[in-house]
Amino acid sequence: IIAPHTDSEDASRLELPLGLYLDSVNDRLYAVNTGQNTPAVLIYENASTLNGGPVPDRVVAGLNTQLTVPAGIDVDVATNRVFIVNNNSPNNVNASGGANTDSPSILVFNDINITCTAALCNVNPSRRIGGDVSTESATTLSNPLGIAFDPVRDITYVANTGGNNVLLYSLEGNLAPLKVNTGANTSLFVPSSFFYDTVLDRLYVANASTGSSPAPFSVYDQVSNQAFGSAAVPSNLAPSWKLAAASNFEKPRGIYMDKTRNLMIFLDGKTGSGFGLFIYDLTSGFQDATIPPFPPTFAPIAFPVHDAIGPTGKTLAPPTFQRSSTTGLSAGGPTGLAVDEARGLIYVSEKNTNSVVVCDYATTTALIR
Repeated sequence: IIAPHTDSEDASRLELPLGLYLDSVNDRLYAVNTGQNTPAVLIYENASTLNGGPVPDRVVAGLNTQLTVPAGIDVDVATNRVFIVNNNSPNNVNASGGANTDSPSILVFNDINITCTAALCNVNPSRRIGGDVSTESATTLSNPLGIAFDPVRDITYVANTGGNNVLLYSLEGNLAPLKVNTGANTSLFVPSSFFYDTVLDRLYVANASTGSSPAPFSVYDQVSNQAFGSAAVPSNLAPSWKLAAASNFEKPRGIYMDKTRNLMIFLDGKTGSGFGLFIYDLTSGFQDATIPPFPPTFAPIAFPVHDAIGPTGKTLAPPTFQRSSTTGLSAGGPTGLAVDEARGLIYVSEKNTNSVVVCDYATTTALIR
């Protein structure tokens, strides 16, 4: 368990960590710090070896960074770019402008591992969508929580929790989203995080509040080619398929598809019993570009109860439950998931204990350290 260190440097302490990203190539962990009035991104080198209360190697924090309530993070390792969403309300947009405006925004830091070499880096973002003046409200950002970047198609997907929708952007300035999909048909309800399969062009969306939602997860096949509407005329398209509400995942906070080991990994942040990490053995439908998709009248899939039969007659067998773990986690505590597929490590941000729990899932039994 990576816990808060005991030094007096507040900016480098883990306080209410939400988003995580694991750069497995460089063994580098990015943790988004939201609490203690010190919004920051903590960067840990040699992440797979860490334990106890280590001081992060670098901290991105300060007024210049424009980090206010950072929540979601994605990193394009090849181009050394970091993407952050500020989880603010659109009501906070300040017409007078200013870098310290508490408004929802997407921040992009280019060459972060070149520009940030000191222990504390108060650097300006290279690019921003939204966040300064009321005229930028066209972004339609409202308490965004999750973000995923497709480097091949230069598309950024944002889980817009306040709007119960998914927004697609091209990062060319403070623009309205390229596409918007919103409405009852989408099965989106407080979307919080993504897993994007670049090979299959398949987007998995975790719905963090499923009390009245029909699906803990909504899945879009060939997502870059979906006929989503514009910001002016949004679409209300159903997902290609979804996890049924009967799956008993009540507050999904993360999903990951490990194709090396043929595993599906879920994180549930439920406030009562049923929280934790859940691992399933994959079936062929989750690794094949043609199984699904189903037609637009999608088929729900419940784990691990039964198979789902799509309108075309294709059957997508649900994954088989393998194991679960709650060690180091608490009810309502899990907030974010990152996976080092190469080393077989899972990183979970835990807000109740202000820590990051590391799970070695490559072994037959989940080992927490």
